[in-house]
Amino acid sequence: MRVLVTGSNGFVGRNLVERLEDNGNEVIGIDISEPRYEWEGWDYERVDLSRYKQTMELADDIEDVDCVIHLAGNTMPRVSENDWDAEIDVNVKGTIHALELAGELRASKFIFASSDAVYGKNEGVCSEETEYKPLSIYGISKMTCEHEVRLYCEREEIDYVNMRFGNIVGPWDYQNVVTHILEDEVFEMHGYGELVRDFTDVRDVLDFIEEVLEVERVSDVYNVSRGEGISVEDLYEEFDIDSEVRKVEKPEGERDEVILDNSKAKSDFNWRPRKDLEDMVRNILEWRR
Repeated sequence: MRVLVTGSNGFVGRNLVERLEDNGNEVIGIDISEPRYEWEGWDYERVDLSRYKQTMELADDIEDVDCVIHLAGNTMPRVSENDWDAEIDVNVKGTIHALELAGELRASKFIFASSDAVYGKNEGVCSEETEYKPLSIYGISKMTCEHEVRLYCEREEIDYVNMRFGNIVGPWDYQNVVTHILEDEVFEMHGYGELVRDFTDVRDVLDFIEEVLEVERVSDVYNVSRGEGISVEDLYEEFDIDSEVRKVEKPEGERDEVILDNSKAKSDFNWRPRKDLEDMVRNILEWRR
């Protein structure tokens, strides 16, 4: 299969390119920055997806693809929380242009990386039927992108999947809470350590994407998660490290508990998350050695 991966320099992108390559797929990676790694057999293009002309020129340089997996975008909500223009450029415009590129390259499938931020004010367990209630510019942008994907793909008769991620962890992640646990001299435990999140192993996410690639006809939204909550304090204790901890109030707008109901993904695909918390932690520590 010939697959175009946007955001191939990022955390999930790097892991995905390696997995797709190992399984015999032909991969084209695009990102706004210079490539941070090399593998034989895959092509890389440096492209700013927020720039329409630059993005569409890419269609003249590469052959048609079977699928576009759109991972590129802002993944640090707090950094851009007061910058509407940046969020619109990177996430909203970038997704529109990625869709247009998929159309030009005659892709039959478009897979988009959304976020649990679309659930916003909703607390506890959220299913795909849970109402949109974004609390942030980031959440609003992801909600908008989901609508873009659905509308464009329905119009152009392209299969699509909007994947709603929770907190993905694994190798090559330098921004998640795990990085702060392992690297900060003083780890600030927001919400006094009681915030509950759905931490999901990146390998389970890759398994889901591969299942989507194998299915002929699918157009829907799915929570891709472990489906279980764990407090930040319990996650910290799993790493069994001796570092200074400062328990602080949660940031404004932060939710107390976010768990994604993954029953729909398990029902519609031959998939289920297989990595438990212990395996997740062990994999990260082995990679960091």
